[in-house]
Amino acid sequence: MKKTLLIAFLFAGLVPVLFAQTPKKNKESYRNYNNSFNSGAAIDFEKFFSKDFQWTSHPDRKGLQGLKEYHKEIFKSFPDLHLTIEQLVAEGDLVMARVQISGTHKGIYREIPPTNKKVTLYQYTTNRFNAEGKIVESWVLNDSYSMLRQLGAVK
Repeated sequence: MKKTLLIAFLFAGLVPVLFAQTPKKNKESYRNYNNSFNSGAAIDFEKFFSKDFQWTSHPDRKGLQGLKEYHKEIFKSFPDLHLTIEQLVAEGDLVMARVQISGTHKGIYREIPPTNKKVTLYQYTTNRFNAEGKIVESWVLNDSYSMLRQLGAVK
């Protein structure tokens, strides 16, 4: 009886460890999201983001629905938008990335009429993952000034 209880307690303690997301798995999930983004196909947001997702750097965009709306808007402005991961670091439940973004300005972006100019900028993002491997929170920093300069909106 004691042996059975001991095994049960040990197994119960291992179950969360066996099924917990690791930094390696979180990095893989982030890469898969970026590949999905670049594929041109509709993104299955629920596969990559938790239902209670928070986008800290975009307080005007609420939750997962706000993220979906943003994606629609940005692809109207830059239909060939492409992300290239240049550096990816993970520790614990966080994945940090340096991503090169490129695209051609074909639609209105922040009241700037289409210029047909190709832009390249960098994005720095930190994403927190839950135990299911979904992003629950993101902090994003884009080099927007560089992009606006490339579009001719600022000097």
